[in-house]
Amino acid sequence: ALRVIRAVGGVVDVAPAPDGARVRVQDREDIARIVAALVGREIAVYGAVPRAATLEDVYFALREEGP
Repeated sequence: ALRVIRAVGGVVDVAPAPDGARVRVQDREDIARIVAALVGREIAVYGAVPRAATLEDVYFALREEGP
């Protein structure tokens, strides 16, 4: 499933999680494409919960980009 998710455009990062996968995307619309890709490969999807970036997420993303 992680390989299928990584292949979807707009995916920034994906990691396994106890409840499935944690995925970071460029745009909220990428979530629908991820679900469609998984279902298209007959991988069951029981839920997709979008979470807005926290201030901490933004801070570390900016630090990764550098000056």
